[in-house]
This record gives sequence, structure tokens and C-alpha cells, in this order.
Amino acid sequence: MNDVLMPSVTAAAAPLAPVRRERSRRALIRPALGVAMLAIVAVFLWRAGKTIDWRVTWHTLQTVNPLWYGLALAAFWITFMVRTTRWRVLLGNAAILPPTTRQPVRFATVTTTMLRAWFLNAVTVGQLGDAYRAMTIAERAKARVSRVVGTILAERVSEVVILTVMLVPALISVFGKHLPISSFEMWSMIAAILVAGPTALLVGPRILVATSGRLPERIAGHVHDLAAGIEECLRPPLRVIGCSILVWSGETVTLFLVSRSIDIHLSIPQAAAIALMTALLTAVPVTPAGIGIAESGMVLMFSGIGLPLGTATALTILARSITFGSLVVVGGIGWLPALIMKRPSVVEPGIAD
Repeated sequence: MNDVLMPSVTAAAAPLAPVRRERSRRALIRPALGVAMLAIVAVFLWRAGKTIDWRVTWHTLQTVNPLWYGLALAAFWITFMVRTTRWRVLLGNAAILPPTTRQPVRFATVTTTMLRAWFLNAVTVGQLGDAYRAMTIAERAKARVSRVVGTILAERVSEVVILTVMLVPALISVFGKHLPISSFEMWSMIAAILVAGPTALLVGPRILVATSGRLPERIAGHVHDLAAGIEECLRPPLRVIGCSILVWSGETVTLFLVSRSIDIHLSIPQAAAIALMTALLTAVPVTPAGIGIAESGMVLMFSGIGLPLGTATALTILARSITFGSLVVVGGIGWLPALIMKRPSVVEPGIAD
């Protein structure tokens, strides 16, 4: 019997081999790209590190004003709550509602999910946190994961478009034609985002619906839900746009307050240009939380407005201690209840008998 079945099993598995190899190849692309980027950043930091006066950096860090730093920390976490509110609005617009209440998912649930997702995004490559929040909310609301993924895609694309729109006047105001980063590549990227982003949001769902009819029924349903999630969650768009403007304004205020904590008086346009440019550089998750890329870009731009390298490095460390360090700490704490609840109970000998 086994001799009869073995050839048929082998024959059935043979067509899958190329697919598996292709998936394995794709799975290696992002880590390889991340390693390459980290290597480039490491070389840059090594070369820059030889020119940084680390005594100035250390001295500057010792002069931090706790009040200004605390205000910056508060501004960052208020911005996080605005992000949570925005996603809750998107979920409600897309009719992703728990069947028991038919009301938007509870704010506390969305907040906890967002916090844990942000932590995962900060310590992993590939935006695993977004996959986590899609599956978590889909389970809570008894909705299809693909529909929730549609709201996340719409959130990501729309916030990058609004970020870019806010960034352009700030860059022109602060740097003019003297960007510390290559002007041609920078403006090309900005132009691509401003064209591709709105096009993807407006035309993408229609293309997905049109192509879903050619797919197997099981897959077509998920594609249709994905398109519906993208399209419906942005209606009406004003609240979502308003929240995104508040988010990026909050990032600007955070950097402005951090600079004041070490008696550096950045202007609002300067804080906006550097905070938003850093966010844009890390929009593609090549490294966890943009580690290396964000710091290099910030030091470069701080130097571009006239700060000494030692001072620019100190300001970068302080800013990232909030946007990355506090996120890892608070997000890690946010995971503790889930880890404790899943811990297997210890049964003493003889009790189970």
C-alpha cells in the first residue's frame, strides 16, 4: 500500500517545490536588505564617530533639564493616543464592530493592541506588529483579517502622504536648496509619494475588486474585503486627516521640547523638518524602528542647521530615548499581562491524582 501511495504523493508535491523555493527566496530578501543597510549605517557611524567630540556629547547629556524632557515624553505619548484614536475611527468607518455591541471596539482594547503592536514593530523587522493588531482586532470584532488589514494599509499610506505634504514647506523654509541629503533623490522620493499614495488609495480598491473576479472564490472574498477595508475606512476623510496632522504636529513638538531640555533653541520649522524627515526615512521598515537610519539622518540634519557634531549626537540620543527607548519599555510592560496569563500553572505532586 505504501509503495502505491508514495509515487502519487511525490508527484503531487513536485509542483509545489518551485513555489516553496520562491517563498524561501522572498523570505530572505528583507533580512538581507536589513543587514546590508545596517552595514552601510555602521560604516557611516564609524566614520562619523571619529569626528564626533564625545566629551561634548557626554557633557551635553549631563545638562538635561528634567522638566523639558518630561514634557517631551508627555507630548510623545499624547501623540500615541491620537494614533490610537485615529485607528479606532478607521475601524468604525469600515464597520469592524463587535457583534455583541455593534459599537466601535473599546478604546482600551485598541490602545493595548496598538501598544503591543508598536513594541513588536520596534524590536522586529517586517512590521510584525501590524500583523498582530490585524489578527487581534479581527478576533475581537469577529471580522475578517483582510478587512482589518485594509484599515492598516489605508492608515499607513494616508499618514505618509500627509507627512510628506507637511514636510515640503518645512524643508523649503529651513534648508532651501541646501539639503544635507541629496536633493535629487529626496525630491524624487517626495514626488513619488505624493503621486503614488493618493493613487493607491483612490484607485487601488477598484483594481482589487476588478481582479478578484478572476481569482478562486475563497481568495476572492479576502481580496474584496481588503478593498472594502481600504475604501470604507477613509469615509469621511476629515477626521482621519485631522488626526494625522495632530500626530505629525505632536512629533514636531516632541523634538522641539527635547531640544529645549539641553538649551538648544530649535525653531518650529526646524523641529518639523527634522522630525518629519526622520519619520519619512524610516517609513520603510528595513531595520527595527529604523535603528541606525533614523540616528544617522538626525545627526546629519542637525549638523546641517549648524549644530556641532557632539551636540547633534547628544540631541539625537535624547530624542531617540523617547521615540524608541520609552516605546520599548512601556510596550514591554504592555505585554506582561498577556505573558503572565499564558504561563502554565504549576501543579504540586499528588494534587492531580
